[in-house]
Amino acid sequence: MMLLEREGAEVSVVVQCKLLSLHRSAVYYTPRPADAHTLLFRRRIDEIYTAAPFYGIRKITA
Repeated sequence: MMLLEREGAEVSVVVQCKLLSLHRSAVYYTPRPADAHTLLFRRRIDEIYTAAPFYGIRKITA
């Protein structure tokens, strides 16, 4: 469900954002997909954490 009406709305996007306590940049933001290198790191971190969930950030990084 969209909370904002961008086109054809009686109330401007600025006012709608103020009423909903949103930043306008969040309305126009479109996330970029992660690149292959980042996905590889995330997968490896997940493998380490799954094998040893008691490891902290220092051991996982090492």
